[in-house]
Amino acid sequence: MEISNKQKAFIAKILKNVIPIIILIFFLNFFYQETRKYDFVGVWFPDYEDDVTIQFNPDYSGVYYDDLTKVAFRWKNHGNQLEMTINDEKKTYYYTIEGKEIHLKSDDESFILYKYGN
Repeated sequence: MEISNKQKAFIAKILKNVIPIIILIFFLNFFYQETRKYDFVGVWFPDYEDDVTIQFNPDYSGVYYDDLTKVAFRWKNHGNQLEMTINDEKKTYYYTIEGKEIHLKSDDESFILYKYGN
């Protein structure tokens, strides 16, 4: 079965017009996913007066330091496990996300956070 010139021109036209659109969609999706993964949540710790904001991004760790109270929060997030270090005291929380609620649970406490953004 041989391809006619009309069919070749049609295939070339599709490749010429569709491939750049597919590539554009791929890049836009990549940037959307990169910005979307930074969901901020407010975290309240019982031994601290104010809310602390951290990022629930599986590839992200960070440090929060409050100059006023000299309290340092350090976190590492991997899988469904959030490892927090608060003034050299390390705690591990396991979390599940259900809609806008984030359920955090450790050996001795559990509480619900509310997710802002996506």
